[in-house]
Amino acid sequence: MRSIQLSDWKIAFAATGLIGILLFASPTLAIFIKPQLSQQFSQLYVLGPNQTLDNIPYNIVRGVRYLLYIGVGNELGFSNFYSVHVKIAGQNESLPNRSLGLSSPLPELYISNIFLQNEAVWQAPFTFQVKDLSFTNGKCTMNSINLNGVDYSVSKTSSWDSEKQGYFFNLIIELWIYNSTLGYSQYHNRSISLRLNMTSS
Repeated sequence: MRSIQLSDWKIAFAATGLIGILLFASPTLAIFIKPQLSQQFSQLYVLGPNQTLDNIPYNIVRGVRYLLYIGVGNELGFSNFYSVHVKIAGQNESLPNRSLGLSSPLPELYISNIFLQNEAVWQAPFTFQVKDLSFTNGKCTMNSINLNGVDYSVSKTSSWDSEKQGYFFNLIIELWIYNSTLGYSQYHNRSISLRLNMTSS
């Protein structure tokens, strides 16, 4: 049986000392090496009537009620207030600008306010129905639309698009969020613009 040499004790003491230094230094290292936080974000989505990406309305007929599902997800790491703003844009009206983080300057017709816990998802049905629509001299005019059971007067026009073969409007859905520092809601740079082709039948 081999006897323990002095060099063996030196190695054992050195190893113990190194482990101790690392244990005592770890809180200090934590100050400089911060763990990477998970990505913080919010999500906005739209689904068709079957709660899938299929059959999202495109060709729109006056008087027909169309069903969508609008969803919002909170992955910010904390609870917060959101609001969904719905707008209607005619052919030459401004859509949200994602690169500049700007909402559409058009007035909102419909607003839904939501409070979401962290990692929670809100989803709700949303209906729209074009009620007053006319076609004259190569132009389509929308004067009234129903959003979630409420009628709104609008004055939107679209000229015939010979390239895409249609009269196009946009249903704009924007996500706004409450900024507790500023004390008011602001555009959250999340939006969906559904292009709608108005047809006579």
